[in-house]
Amino acid sequence: MKFKEPVAINKLDSTWNGSRAVGYIEKIKRRDESGTEIIEDFVKKIEREDGTISYLFQANLRSNDTMIRLQAWSNDSNPTRAKDLANSFNDGDYVLIEGKFNEREYNEKLYREINVFKISRTTEKENPEMFVTVQLQGIIDYLDYDEQEDLLKIIIKMKRYNSEEYDEYRVVGEPNNPYVNWLMNKSPAVSVGDVIKVGCDYKNEVIKDRYGEIEGIVNRLELGKIYAYGRSKDAPKKTGFGF
Repeated sequence: MKFKEPVAINKLDSTWNGSRAVGYIEKIKRRDESGTEIIEDFVKKIEREDGTISYLFQANLRSNDTMIRLQAWSNDSNPTRAKDLANSFNDGDYVLIEGKFNEREYNEKLYREINVFKISRTTEKENPEMFVTVQLQGIIDYLDYDEQEDLLKIIIKMKRYNSEEYDEYRVVGEPNNPYVNWLMNKSPAVSVGDVIKVGCDYKNEVIKDRYGEIEGIVNRLELGKIYAYGRSKDAPKKTGFGF
């Protein structure tokens, strides 16, 4: 990986969330209580308790061994959006996705998906590499080096649109990544409250041995690079690796 010095962030209150992905779009498959496989349609009708009805475009994207959920809601300004997307694509189409990356914790489990802004039909000749990438700019809310897992762990938070609540994104960095080394050796040290813009690879893979037995599951945002960094005005003046 070629290292490029991160630039300075001047507007510390600015945030960014963008995701791009390439792979095969697939209908969601699940099993009911009897074990029967159910294939869900691309568009789902949602009836709420207050009587309102909404429509959701839903699908999975398979990118090499990684699977991620896609969703796009119809709204007042575009009431046919979900149905239009459902009618535009077929199971197995090779597509380019652009959207916003969502991460939510529910019942102590993390759920990650892409809120789709745009789906474009493409080809393996035009986009031969399959990937799911995420760009985030927000406040560092937590960072530490986990010696047992040999990973740098960062939580980046950003305020939700038109809300006082925050979303959190958990990012890990491998020790052989030059951007991880830059972050760990920076002086003055990086502190909670600083602002950072990162590029990540999303990995959601089932790890199997050579005999096909499942050994584990990897589900994480993996730090690829750091585009920019801004030091909080209230950050303490530490030197060295001062998490």
